[in-house]
Amino acid sequence: MDDFSVRWADLVKDLADLTSAANLARRLGTDPCEVRRWKEGRTKPQGRYAQMLLEECQAGGVNWRKYQRLALVYDVRNSFEDNTNDGPHSLSSIHEPYIPKISTTFLGHTLNSPLGIPACVLTIDSRWIEPLSR
Repeated sequence: MDDFSVRWADLVKDLADLTSAANLARRLGTDPCEVRRWKEGRTKPQGRYAQMLLEECQAGGVNWRKYQRLALVYDVRNSFEDNTNDGPHSLSSIHEPYIPKISTTFLGHTLNSPLGIPACVLTIDSRWIEPLSR
């Protein structure tokens, strides 16, 4: 994963709030001042510290994916025809959703969520609907 794809300041703040910035720094083997700089967004954790923070999330039951930056599915800089031909951007066929399932029954069908995507440019055809439905 690329460092720029995570909102590190928010992730570090939330991890530090679980115990304290000093405890987080101790577990990571770094200085509390460095954790404070990460929390404030003045610097980003690099290399092993970034990996260790993701491991802290996993150990603490924190879903780090909610801190990922949003990716555009429909590229508003391109025409409707270009978007239709290119398919949905930023959604691979192996897209793994990070939103927890909230099982709901609707018209006799079990759904993963009570929320959905209305008819719009994002539901152009099955190439768009299939990855969004996951």
